Amino acid sequence: MTQEGRRVLKEVHEAWNAAVDSMKRMYSGILVRPVEPHEVFTPVKECIRENVVNIGVAPIVFNVPERADARKPNLYIVVTGWLNFLVKRDNNQTIRTKDFGTKVAYFRSKGGYLEHIYGAHYDMDERRVGHPVFHSQIGSQMEIGENIKQQFRDENERIDCIGKLFEGIRTPTAQMDFFSVFTQICADHLLGLNSTKEVKLEFDQTRKICSFFTGAAHRMEFLHAKRVFKCYRSTHWYRLHCTLDRDT
Repeated sequence: MTQEGRRVLKEVHEAWNAAVDSMKRMYSGILVRPVEPHEVFTPVKECIRENVVNIGVAPIVFNVPERADARKPNLYIVVTGWLNFLVKRDNNQTIRTKDFGTKVAYFRSKGGYLEHIYGAHYDMDERRVGHPVFHSQIGSQMEIGENIKQQFRDENERIDCIGKLFEGIRTPTAQMDFFSVFTQICADHLLGLNSTKEVKLEFDQTRKICSFFTGAAHRMEFLHAKRVFKCYRSTHWYRLHCTLDRDT
């Protein structure tokens, strides 16, 4: 890797360590495996010509409670994917996203087996007509559930409760890269109406840590229009056909 590529990877590692520490301060009973940054984030390659560093995110298993007031964790959440960053930074010296991909699988521990209750992959597509730039597709992610057995030695049978959902629905979303999903896990499962002030402040800290880079929208002019900034409706998130023709 180039020197700048190593700096990007170092910032990712530092953000991960800080985010996990903050997460554990929100709820001390959670478990995260693997937790060592060099096991989680691996440089895949660096394209010097395009100033891009590609980082793979190994499957990570979070053992968290379903609700913040629960006594013990009963969910396994498996997250994996990849992050591509532009090595050249913006004027504020902030890392910028080129693109990303994320897979998520939720399993609930129940009665001696694990129920696969939610699965999705979050994606990004700038070119194909009819694809929102940032979108999710819900569907079974049973295959990455194998990591629960590997990381926690949980031999319980995994049951797919999702079934044969139609996976061709692309729901427009925010940029749900790995660190965005990390933030969501904290919000959904470690924060509640009765959370203490300390926990709420810690969540603010987690969000700040996970915001160490900017999203990929900086490269797309059609997402910079004033109306888009004031509106945020998903109708703005599809690239116009005429724009695609002009680019090809």
